[in-house]
Amino acid sequence: MKNKSVSLLLHPLFIVCLGLLLLNDFYLKQQYHNFLTGKLSDFAGLACFALFISALLPNHKKTAFVSAALFFAWWKSSLSQPAINFFNYKLQFPVNRVVDYTDYMALTVLPMVYKLRHEGCMNFVHKLAAVVVAGVSLFAFCATTCRGYYPSRMSTEVYMYNSYKTTLTENQVFKRLDSLKLRYKKDSVKANEIYTYDSIFYLQKDSVTGITNRVVLPTKNTVVYARYKTSPFIEVYNVPAENEMIPVVTFGYFARKGKSRIEISSITLDSLQYSRYVKEPALERRYKKMLENLLIKQLQ
Repeated sequence: MKNKSVSLLLHPLFIVCLGLLLLNDFYLKQQYHNFLTGKLSDFAGLACFALFISALLPNHKKTAFVSAALFFAWWKSSLSQPAINFFNYKLQFPVNRVVDYTDYMALTVLPMVYKLRHEGCMNFVHKLAAVVVAGVSLFAFCATTCRGYYPSRMSTEVYMYNSYKTTLTENQVFKRLDSLKLRYKKDSVKANEIYTYDSIFYLQKDSVTGITNRVVLPTKNTVVYARYKTSPFIEVYNVPAENEMIPVVTFGYFARKGKSRIEISSITLDSLQYSRYVKEPALERRYKKMLENLLIKQLQ
C-alpha cells in the first residue's frame, strides 16, 4: 500500500465507523436489539469495507467501491446461502447472516465516503498504527455477532445446487407431485439445529423494578434451532430412488421472462445413507442421477 492510501485507514471517519462496528456487534446488539442496532453495523461496516479495499487498491478506487457494493448485495441476499452452508457444514466454520432486503439502505453510505481523502504526514509511527488498524478491521469484518452458538455438526443434509428447465408452472408442478402421490410443502423459513457451550438465555425486564434479568432456557435435554428466512423453496418427502427412499428433496421454482426452471438445492438423507455418503462422496452423483430419472423428468 502506498503512503497516501495507508493514511486513509487513519482518517477520523474511518476510525469512528470501525469503532461503531465493533461496539454494535459486541455490545449494543446484545443489550438493545432493535432496528437501529440492526442497521448500524450495515452502514458502518460497509463504509469501512469500501474504504479498506480502496486503501489496498488506491489506483482502482471506483472498482473497489463497486465491488464492495456488489459483494454486500450478494451477501445480504439468499444467493449467498450456498457459501454460508459450505462454511458451516463443510468447513465447520460458523458463519451467519440474516436475509433482510431493507439492509440495502446501507448502500447509500458509499457515495458519502467515496471522495474521502486523508494525506497526512506518514512517519514510522503512523505506518505502524495503520497496520494495527488494518488488523483490527480484518477482525471486525470476519467477526460474527452470534458467537454463542454454532450450527450443528449432526446435519445429514447434502447440498447439490442443480438447475433444470421446465415447461410447467408452479401450480402444475404441485399437481404433478400430487399425481405422483408425494407429500410436499412450500415454505420460506428454515431452521438450523444448534449446539452451545454455554446456557442460552433471554433478557426479561421486570415491569415493577425496571431491572433486566437473564432467564435461562432449559436446553440441557432439548434440541434448539436457529430460524432464518430465505427465498421460497419446496420440500418433497420420501422420494423413491431405486431401492431406497430419500427422506427430503428441497428445490426452488423460478420463473423469469417466460422461462422457468427447477433448482434442487439439497437432499436430506437418513443417518445410514449419510454415513455412506461421508465415506463415499461420489454417491452424490448417483443421487443426482436418480433424482433426474425418477423426479425431475416428471416435473419438466
